[in-house]
Amino acid sequence: MSLIALRQTEKYYNKGKETQVHALREVFLEIERGEMVAVMGVSGSGKSTLLHVLGLLDSFDGGQYVFDGTDVSALQPNQLALLRNEKIGFVMQNFGLILHQTALQNVSLPLLLNKHTKYVQVSPRALKLLEELGIGEKAAVPVDQLSGGQQQRVAIARAIANEPLLLLADEPTGALDSGTAEEVMQIFHRLNEEKGMTVILATHDPKVAAECSRIVYISDGIIQGRRD
Repeated sequence: MSLIALRQTEKYYNKGKETQVHALREVFLEIERGEMVAVMGVSGSGKSTLLHVLGLLDSFDGGQYVFDGTDVSALQPNQLALLRNEKIGFVMQNFGLILHQTALQNVSLPLLLNKHTKYVQVSPRALKLLEELGIGEKAAVPVDQLSGGQQQRVAIARAIANEPLLLLADEPTGALDSGTAEEVMQIFHRLNEEKGMTVILATHDPKVAAECSRIVYISDGIIQGRRD
């Protein structure tokens, strides 16, 4: 069974208004467990919207989304939040970190929200993740004092804190120099290959996309050359 199945999924912004935008149009998409998939498209094509819908950060207006065997349209907001926190990690384009907090505090947040994690386990677990990503010595440093590459590693550590089934990343290398971008891609490969995480990256960079096992193209909210 696929980890993700979108069937005729629709998404509008400002629906019914003059400024209405049809962001996703009858999207059919299936992604198997353990895949590493790139979503490519120009700015405004719908790739970020697609990731937000997949990550349960945004609702959809029609069709169906089945995640890990669950039809998410049937879930209440609190159930969606629980599913998102326990099974989905998201690395945002601007990192989405709490800048006045330390690296350790940022990574600890999803662990504190996980009812299965005991409080005494939070800091050791967060520190271990930072160490695994090569920035353990920055644990006590406020993230606004870290470099872009270091902030990205903190964002990844936070996204994988609860060992999600699905890791989503929106333009994860867009703000990084080529050397740091390659280091970040190596992290994604390791998470995919060693931990079995399904990874989906939205990117405009063909070099990044070429490192993935499959490329999904999106244009004007329509998936091109879908695989059924």
